[in-house]
Amino acid sequence: MTRTISFILLGFAVHAAATAHEARPVTVHVTVRADGVVTAIWVVPAHTMLETAPTLRMPEGFEPLGPPIEVDTSDAKRYTAQFRTATPIEDATIALDFESLNPGLQVFMRITTAEGAVYTSFLPPGVYEFRVPMKESALRVAREYGGLGVAHILAGIDHILFLVCLLIMAGTARRTVLTITGFTLGHAITVTLASLQIVRVPAAPVEAAIALSIAILAAEIVRGRKDSLTFRYPVLVSAAFGLIHGLGFASALEDFGLPQTQLPAALIAFNLGVEAGQLLFIAAILGAGVVVQRYLPKDSRRIAAYGAGLIAMVWTLERTATILS
Repeated sequence: MTRTISFILLGFAVHAAATAHEARPVTVHVTVRADGVVTAIWVVPAHTMLETAPTLRMPEGFEPLGPPIEVDTSDAKRYTAQFRTATPIEDATIALDFESLNPGLQVFMRITTAEGAVYTSFLPPGVYEFRVPMKESALRVAREYGGLGVAHILAGIDHILFLVCLLIMAGTARRTVLTITGFTLGHAITVTLASLQIVRVPAAPVEAAIALSIAILAAEIVRGRKDSLTFRYPVLVSAAFGLIHGLGFASALEDFGLPQTQLPAALIAFNLGVEAGQLLFIAAILGAGVVVQRYLPKDSRRIAAYGAGLIAMVWTLERTATILS
């Protein structure tokens, strides 16, 4: 089974160079002030390759104060528009209109009312309208943020690479359970602390540290020393690195925003969603092992570790350069 995991890790390493962090959705943030001025910001990631920008459709009674302002960045296009209204935003519908038919993009919407309430929705591909609820419910928040947790872990290629490295290090079923449990506890702690603003760490150093954690594990796999701390106590290593990855999860949550009226439900659901995403991925690996294990070369573990380590070091250098620039 270790050879199967190694083979899958190699595939992810090859794929990672082109796809890391490119599963971001289109985001829409709408903020209503007490004086009736509304600021709407929608961000379209560069990987969507849309020729025409989507148009934000506001509810009736929201009068534009001018045309949208477009700002190009290295990885996205950001649009900002302002409106004035005397109409409550609750029970109103906000939508994105695309010129192309059903582009299949995910959209995340965050609405902040004049009273400070925050409503969020992670829309599935093909759905581009969000009706702001009259009152946020714990059940809806749990559904939204649980799905966000699953999507974030499965779409985050760096987290997946790290997870597979952990599985290779663990080896046996018992050690795998302990290792994944340690990772879960680690990231759950820092996601909660950072989301409650008890711990504040800039996103750029965290992303660089996440990439470095993959490189460290890959180097340990290549060395293959069974007496090393990493091999002897994988649960401690996974818990320690889980603290770092949790800060990365919290950074993503900060981008999406948290509903202040249902904060506990959002945090619990997001952590459970991340855990569910991990379990789904592990189950997929175990299922693949039944089919392909016999066909894999004996040195696939070392080859996969070299591939993952190379990609991780490229990420580390890129992300460190971003910090220093």
